[in-house]
Amino acid sequence: LQLELQEARNPKAQQFPLQTNLPSVTVRLRVIAASNLIDLGEEKQPYVLSELVDVVSGALISNTEVFRTENINSSLRTHRVDTVWNTPEFVWSGVSTDIENIVLRVNVYGCGTEDHAIRADGHEAIGGVKIPLWEGLLSEEWHFLSAIDKMDRHATGSIHLRLFSSAHSS
Repeated sequence: LQLELQEARNPKAQQFPLQTNLPSVTVRLRVIAASNLIDLGEEKQPYVLSELVDVVSGALISNTEVFRTENINSSLRTHRVDTVWNTPEFVWSGVSTDIENIVLRVNVYGCGTEDHAIRADGHEAIGGVKIPLWEGLLSEEWHFLSAIDKMDRHATGSIHLRLFSSAHSS
């Protein structure tokens, strides 16, 4: 009945149905290095969690993975730590959310050598960055870290990322 009313009001409505297919988003990320990270002590080693989140709610985009780098045992044990990950490329593909609604969240944490938990629970936050995505984004640059996870101190340091994003009609 609703369709009949719609057709009666607008006879061309049936000819041009609404497009409901969202574009398929692809994001590629390499975590290259970090510089001037705060030293968490010899027992804590830095690692990175990378995830795609909703720009408004901050919730993880459904059906996407959280990527985690390896822990890096830094030989520099002064007040600041430089770290090199040079990871293989992390790829999120087939993400069916408008690219303008996606933010790449990259957080740096420290954990002990025996700790292999995928989440940051109980691990010490070092800092993070949120990068809004758009069609055709291609960058390789250093990003300053900001405070995350109710940190009780200022974030220090920066992270070097190589990033590409694209959206294709499905």
